Amino acid sequence: ERAAMAQRLARATAARDALRRADSGADPHEEGAKAPHAGRQVEFARWLVDTFGLEALGRGRGVLDVAGGRGALAFELQCKHGVPCTLLDDQPAAGRLNARQRKLLRKQARQDPPHPNAGRPFGHVRALLSPSFEATAAGRSLLSECSVIIGMHPDEATEAIVDAALKYGKPFAILPCCVFPSLFPERRLAPQPQPEPE
Repeated sequence: ERAAMAQRLARATAARDALRRADSGADPHEEGAKAPHAGRQVEFARWLVDTFGLEALGRGRGVLDVAGGRGALAFELQCKHGVPCTLLDDQPAAGRLNARQRKLLRKQARQDPPHPNAGRPFGHVRALLSPSFEATAAGRSLLSECSVIIGMHPDEATEAIVDAALKYGKPFAILPCCVFPSLFPERRLAPQPQPEPE
């Protein structure tokens, strides 16, 4: 009974502390409770493979990664899981591989037999997911032939991903951006009820 009461008190204290951190603008999660940002594409890719399966992800033209920046998630899916992937992002640096990614591709090319994706990290279309992109033959083709539409922290493209997925009848997965702090500075976490210590 004493141990159970100590556990309830510890949970209540942790919840109170998390709310105080959130109210102060600090991260509400406990120290060490989150995976590092550098590995988020690895975790999301693993979740996509576990959720949809390699066969489903590889259908048609494969996965469409919207607003994927430099393509870390597209690289992870195509080069490590063998899932065809196309990055749709209009930023000048989008799709540029870092040294570690280039090294992995060179290593895959030297394998005997060569890795199926050696030298081909992923496709890249420099455009926004917008009505003008959908109006093009290439845009309609990509959206109608992809297997899944995904976005990892796609910022303002979040709603466009959902709309396109519904319009084209595609499954989708989004790891949304936190809160768009520059667009919605007044957005805050709602106060949570405090557990009563027993």
